[in-house]
Amino acid sequence: MTARDSIDAAAVWRQATAHGLVVLAGAGVSMGPPSSLPGWTDINDAFLDNLGLLLARHTDGEVGYDIAHFVLERRDAAAVVQPDLQAQLAEESLSERYFGLFEPLDIETWNEGHAAIAALAATGLLRAVVTTNFDRLIELAIDAAGARATVYCGPEDFERLAAELDAGDAPEPGTVPVIKVHGSVGRAETMVDTLRQRVLGRPEALEAALAALFQRHATLVVGFSGADLAYDPHYLRLREGAAASPSFTVVNRAGDEPNAELAELVDSAGDHARVVDGTLPQCLDELATAAGHKGELVRPDFDVEMEYPGARRESLFAQVGLSWAQSISPVSAAVVLASIAK
Repeated sequence: MTARDSIDAAAVWRQATAHGLVVLAGAGVSMGPPSSLPGWTDINDAFLDNLGLLLARHTDGEVGYDIAHFVLERRDAAAVVQPDLQAQLAEESLSERYFGLFEPLDIETWNEGHAAIAALAATGLLRAVVTTNFDRLIELAIDAAGARATVYCGPEDFERLAAELDAGDAPEPGTVPVIKVHGSVGRAETMVDTLRQRVLGRPEALEAALAALFQRHATLVVGFSGADLAYDPHYLRLREGAAASPSFTVVNRAGDEPNAELAELVDSAGDHARVVDGTLPQCLDELATAAGHKGELVRPDFDVEMEYPGARRESLFAQVGLSWAQSISPVSAAVVLASIAK
């Protein structure tokens, strides 16, 4: 395993003070308790299990589970029919109804990482939060901390964002742009999850805006695996942005090796770019402290996950069944499962 430095929160904040800060927050930010949101694989498991259950009920148990389990085994053992391809095949049959699968992610229980980002927002030096996540937890935490999040999540939003950056318009004091590059839960028309969507890439207005933000400001990347770089080496203009950014810091989960494509991107960017080790939410806590935050971070209302850790993941199957699987017909389930198995 390669030896890496740990994150130096004080050094990151010095760069933020000099240049402003952009945080790129990936799925890892929302996985910690009490938000405890499931990863892509967990959602995909619930998707397949509920399709199988729906079809099994319609055929007196003769067909359904066997097909779902076949797909699961092939996904895990042979690295085929990965979730983004499954999503594409499902979306072709179900249209926007497919994205109802993600309704269980629309919770209001943020974690300490989201709260630390909100504390950064209160400093006035956080120029934007860019996130690959569908959930609303970053903007909820920012609003609860007394700042105001302006969400950009669809094509029209991205056009407006690009125009604002071109014009040099600064956000109103106390306002932080939250740029949701894959869309937002509750607005199915903005959501990006299928293989076709990922290969086609994001709107040019969005990518131009991101390149400008990364180039102008110190950038901190947290909870982001970099997996999309395997589809597109220029995903979100990260390569271009990292090369020109005054400071580009990627926090790698301590104990793991970073994604090869992401590590290569950082290596090619120059000495101002680095991969460091850190743990969520501690690395964001440390940054908030370096920024001068004192006292407790803003806390969400009580959620059952606080008292019974793991409850959200355990209830995922039932939530998907209630909010999504019951909304489609057995015939639709059969078509989707058959197309994935084929």
